[in-house]
Amino acid sequence: MIEIVNFIKENYVSIAVIISVVFALLIIISIREWDLNPPKPESKLIQEVVVETFLNANNENTDDINKKKEKSNISPEIAKEIKAMKLNPSDSFCESHLGKSAELEKSCDQLTEDGCAQTTCCVWTQSGDTSKCRAGNVDGPIFKKDAKGNLISMDTYYYQGTKYNVSN
Repeated sequence: MIEIVNFIKENYVSIAVIISVVFALLIIISIREWDLNPPKPESKLIQEVVVETFLNANNENTDDINKKKEKSNISPEIAKEIKAMKLNPSDSFCESHLGKSAELEKSCDQLTEDGCAQTTCCVWTQSGDTSKCRAGNVDGPIFKKDAKGNLISMDTYYYQGTKYNVSN
């Protein structure tokens, strides 16, 4: 400890000059408003990713389709392979819109009530006298609001022919 005190006594002038220079530099930088941080590159959107989760990812609620297959002359093994290959047009329809909810909404809007009931990614909604096919699943439509941000009201929706009442 004594060595430090002796060093400061012998070099106090040099130490004071160095401290003064550092403070002077800080004051000059502050007055001139120099930015010592490197500029950040301009950020740009490269890709937008939509993550959707569906309760029924394995098409387990396709009872009507399975009943039709059972009535046909196809063996259960072949029916299982066909289901695994997703050769059903409604499965292909849904598969082609994976990750594209806005496109799916537009495509579902063009389906008839029967066509809407055959898919696993669309629901038939009813509100008063208005009926419409919309993107959705067993839990109802995906989009709960319209383009203006208003809540879309509906009384019931049908998912693959099964009626669900909506409590508002």
